[in-house]
Amino acid sequence: MKEKKCDVLMWLQMIFALLVISIGLYCRITENYSLLPLVILLMSVMLFIMGIREYKKTRNILWVIFSVGISVVLLSVIIDAF
Repeated sequence: MKEKKCDVLMWLQMIFALLVISIGLYCRITENYSLLPLVILLMSVMLFIMGIREYKKTRNILWVIFSVGISVVLLSVIIDAF
């Protein structure tokens, strides 16, 4: 059986996903929503990494455009919030 290769981008994506989940849960449990811009920023980085990984796997540019586009929209929301 062929083993899956664990690359650096997958580890970065998992780290950012865990950070988003943990900070999001902290905000929800404590009802302190001052860290939500950080959650959105980390989610934007995670989506950008997902787009790069998908391009490396399939060479399909459509998913890269979607993920980078959503990442840019999230970054503009953060900039507009401040």
